[in-house]
Amino acid sequence: MHAVATRWSWHYLLSALLTVAACAGGDHPFETRPTVKGEPDSTVCAALSPVDRHGLNLVFYNDGYSDREAFLADVATMSAAVAGVAPFSTFSALSFFVIMGADPAVCQTTLTSSGRPQVKCSPEVNQYVTHCNLDNFRLIVLTHEPSTSYSVVSTYKSSLLVLPTANLSAPTLKAMFLHELGHQLGLVDEKARALGPVPADSAAFQPGPNCAPDVKTAQQWWRLDRDDPALGYYFGCAGNARWVRPTADSLMNSGATRPTDRCRRATSSRR
Repeated sequence: MHAVATRWSWHYLLSALLTVAACAGGDHPFETRPTVKGEPDSTVCAALSPVDRHGLNLVFYNDGYSDREAFLADVATMSAAVAGVAPFSTFSALSFFVIMGADPAVCQTTLTSSGRPQVKCSPEVNQYVTHCNLDNFRLIVLTHEPSTSYSVVSTYKSSLLVLPTANLSAPTLKAMFLHELGHQLGLVDEKARALGPVPADSAAFQPGPNCAPDVKTAQQWWRLDRDDPALGYYFGCAGNARWVRPTADSLMNSGATRPTDRCRRATSSRR
């Protein structure tokens, strides 16, 4: 039980730090578009940063971009977002990769049961990731096709994230990416009501590292710093109005694109 509590406390900390860092901003690497060697039409997995294959490996996959430079520009935006947010900014083992030139038929747009477009990738996508020679990775499919954004909630295993990028501003793209990345690392939505047609048995609707079933459990898991006005025990999480989350609002709550306003509201609500 101690190991579980420690693991979940770490993910709560990650959620809280994402909120604080989004408010703080700051300098970060990847301010310019990365350069990738290789022919534009050839399949390539290229590293954009020093590689530590045992660390956190983020692999960006080009789906539907006709302009290679536009894809690399979006990768730079999201790499900057994650590298500029604690605790990722403190990682010595944070590596970024890109995959380009893959068969466009690997990922296709389908319709959900509610009629919304959603990009789905076949298992063949894993064959392209093998070129990166990674044991563990987070695959991030950047698509210019119509799609809802979604990610697989997975704490330790390799997992998939699909993010539509067409016509999005840089702040919106960063906020959406950090929200979905939180899911990839095991965090659930900090919402009192379910948004969208998600299966009831989904991991998104289970108690998780940042979503406790009651206040007593939350106090055992998190041991909050009561001097931090942005932290507390707030009702409504993972689609359940009685469950408890650690912040009034965060990137895992609304995924909103105005973090400064969110932090102001969260702070004022605790005074």
